[in-house]
Amino acid sequence: MVLLASMLAASAVGATDAGSTKPGVRVLEPEIDRTFDVVRVFERWDSVFPDAEERLLLSQGRTLLVSVFPQRTNDELISWVDIASAEPGGELYDDIVRWADRLDPYEGQIYVTFAHEPEANKNIPLGSAAEFRAAWNNVMTVFETEGLSTLGRLFVMTSSAW
Repeated sequence: MVLLASMLAASAVGATDAGSTKPGVRVLEPEIDRTFDVVRVFERWDSVFPDAEERLLLSQGRTLLVSVFPQRTNDELISWVDIASAEPGGELYDDIVRWADRLDPYEGQIYVTFAHEPEANKNIPLGSAAEFRAAWNNVMTVFETEGLSTLGRLFVMTSSAW
């Protein structure tokens, strides 16, 4: 229970889909004189990962919850259909492989969420529920093909999803 409360406290200080909880962690940990075992970070499709701060957190033995959102750093959205139909040799497929390569050294220390809260209003332009499922399955299949068979996977929904 302490871990959950700690995660919620850190998330409340500066988490956004385009940002990260990293600034919140830097501010909150000294204030409460505690360190978090788990830190959630938000990444875009073409973000640099892991960055220096994430490498530091990982080197300290922390677990990262990595949310990867299908939006490029130039704000271009990538549809569920395009991700679902990504095939070997294509740009999006290669992007998924790059994520697998970057996550691989930290398997067991990272949990990944592909497009958290897919049913949220802001994600409706990305496609339908069926298209999301196909995109999720393609990303996870590529991860498995690349050897990430034990990578922690999180499926994050809004509180109103049910």
